Amino acid sequence: MARNPLGKSFGLLRWMLENDHESVGVRPAAKALGLTPSGAHRLMHGLVEEGFLQREEGDTGRYMLGIEMMLMAQRASSKWPMRNVALAPMREMAESCQEAA
Repeated sequence: MARNPLGKSFGLLRWMLENDHESVGVRPAAKALGLTPSGAHRLMHGLVEEGFLQREEGDTGRYMLGIEMMLMAQRASSKWPMRNVALAPMREMAESCQEAA
């Protein structure tokens, strides 16, 4: 886990995305990321303030990805089309198989 708060914040978001967590509590997040519960809570609270996380409705104490996270991901994907990412590896694979791309 990164030592700086920004790295920890991105680590938390990455962990939530990679593990398909719809919502998480502070303690499970802290344990998974090697943080203290108070440290995880501070990160999560900061991410809520910026819109990257939101608290679940009710008094569950759980957090889920926020609208700003979704909007940023959408904006990034529209600026970097999958075709551009995949084209070079696909051409290399086609050449190695002696097929037309």
